This record gives sequence, C-alpha cells and structure tokens, in this order.
Amino acid sequence: TIQLADLGAHRGADGAPVTVVEFSDFGCPYCARFARETLPVLQEEYIDGGRVRWVFVPFVMGSFPNAGFAVRMAECAALQERFDPMKMALYDAQQEWRAASAQGAPEVFGRIAERAGLQREPLNDCLRANQVGAKVELQNRAAAIVGVRATPTFLVHGQRVEGALPVEQFRMILDRMLAEAGGGEG
Repeated sequence: TIQLADLGAHRGADGAPVTVVEFSDFGCPYCARFARETLPVLQEEYIDGGRVRWVFVPFVMGSFPNAGFAVRMAECAALQERFDPMKMALYDAQQEWRAASAQGAPEVFGRIAERAGLQREPLNDCLRANQVGAKVELQNRAAAIVGVRATPTFLVHGQRVEGALPVEQFRMILDRMLAEAGGGEG
C-alpha cells in the first residue's frame, strides 16, 4: 500500500480538512503555469490558513527528455531544504533542460541548481549515490497505480481533477470539498 500523503513535498497543516495531492512532471508546461499562476493564490487563500494540505508529487510521465534527471535533482534539493526553489528553477528553465543532450544535461542542470541555491558537493553526492532513487520510483509507481494520464493531475480530497485549471475553478472545487469536510468556505 502506498500512502499518497507521505510522498512528495508537503505544504500546509497536517490536520487540514482537505488534502490535495498534485502529480506533476517538471517537463510539463501546464504544470509550470499552474505553479506560477494558480498555486500562489491557493497557497495564500487555503494552504496558509490551515484549511488545505498540499502534497506535490513529482514523477516522470515519459513525454519529456531529461525529466527523470529533473525529478532526481528536485528530490536531492529537498535534502538541502531547497525543494521549492529547485522546483521553480526547473520550471523556469524547462526549455533549456528539455533541449539538452544526454551529455550536456549534467552541465545544464548544474547551472539550474546554482540558481536554486544548492550546494554542489552534497547535490553531486546525492545523485552519484542515487539517494533518492527509491523515492522517485515509488512516486512513479504511485502515479501509475492512481492512473495519472495527464499532467497536472490532482486528487482533491480523493476526487480526480485533471489539468491546470484556472484559480476560479480550483476555488469552487476546494470550497465544495471544504464544505463537505466541515472546513468552511473561502
């Protein structure tokens, strides 16, 4: 059994009445747009107030070059408490790392890691030793078990929501789920 709420990176209160599990591929442009435009609003309105717990599960959809390396980089960044800066740096540099050759990818990802404020030696040690390999594999398996077919895909209090919905639509879903869970509305 895989506990989805134990995967990925977490934001918000553990006891929040509604949990959102987001499955995202760092190579997905819609995921990047959601992270830049919609999530900050939801963070302020729902997560920071303790009403929603957000679990971000990066995985490899298989559609984007170098996406597996991107996930490993982000998970290694988490070991340095730099997951969120690395997540945004990966989204910001999507075109750059997706276009990199297999031989050039380490250099491209190294520059991205520097922009995210990572310490190079611990990062390199993490990657060399494959310290996050089991976690990445578990997240990929969880996405397959849940049946993720598109990114981003969300499980909002157990209900599947596909696509980078605009903030207004996401608010309606969260408000409905909060009302059902007894957590109040916007």
